[in-house]
Amino acid sequence: RKKPDIIYLIGYERGNILYEVHLARKLFFPQGKIVGFTMRGLDMPLHKKFYRLHWNLSRKIYDAFCCHYPQGMKVLREQGKFDKPIYLQTQVGVNSDIYFTDDNSRKIVRKKYYLNEDEFVFGSASRIISAKGIFDIIDALPLNGKWRFMMIGSGAEESRIEAIIKEKGLQDKVILTGGLNDGHDVAKYMNALDCFVHVP
Repeated sequence: RKKPDIIYLIGYERGNILYEVHLARKLFFPQGKIVGFTMRGLDMPLHKKFYRLHWNLSRKIYDAFCCHYPQGMKVLREQGKFDKPIYLQTQVGVNSDIYFTDDNSRKIVRKKYYLNEDEFVFGSASRIISAKGIFDIIDALPLNGKWRFMMIGSGAEESRIEAIIKEKGLQDKVILTGGLNDGHDVAKYMNALDCFVHVP
């Protein structure tokens, strides 16, 4: 079996899987490189010894990083003290076998949520946490008009966002789908949208 030249980890600056891959490299493909991808770099709470320890280990294991934003380079250099190669790259690609225009999916999902074709439906897909900007979207929503907002995903702050939606009287305007099983389901729901909002 061919041994990999590169192991590419997306979004695991200090996750447990990194250490598992590191052990596998030591045992089976010692010449392989471990490269990480981070959107903008992880602002780590450096006052906590646990996080500092994790990052110290990560810095030794990773051979290079790829970032989506220049801020990522800054965080990795200044906070992570990472002195190995860092490359800027475009967003990780989209699997066109899953994400494509599908009129049938659009009809099914819009029917499920009683969405009329004359309603402008926009939405997002992310974890429901304040860091994703979800609460900013809720704050910006008007009360009237032929629109609906579909929030695809789940997360630690679901109960908080439900309370805010109720407080603002937006229960009939905002759809909380909850977490979906996989990318295929997300793609179906995205087909129901007229506009997709990418939350950072």
